[in-house]
Amino acid sequence: MIWLIWLLFLMLAASVYFQIRSANKIAVLEKRLAENPDIGDEARRVKTRHDLKGYFNRIMALSKLIQMSGPVDEGQRDLLTKIEKECSAGTAFVNQVIPKVE
Repeated sequence: MIWLIWLLFLMLAASVYFQIRSANKIAVLEKRLAENPDIGDEARRVKTRHDLKGYFNRIMALSKLIQMSGPVDEGQRDLLTKIEKECSAGTAFVNQVIPKVE
């Protein structure tokens, strides 16, 4: 019973920590945006790039999980390989169209 209370406490502490961290990041970004309005376009580009790549990465991860979850036959393996190849191509396309902001 004590371990359950301890676990709940740790989960609550982690949640508070990440909320504070997120709030601090937002405050820093808002300050930077106020100091330099041109950062707004940069921030939108970074977010768009991140969001688009995220979709491909999640699909690729699901494909890998399917392969790890159990035996797959040759046809399924070929299909999963094609999915991973298309996800890699999509990520490469996003990298090409929306260059990384340094």
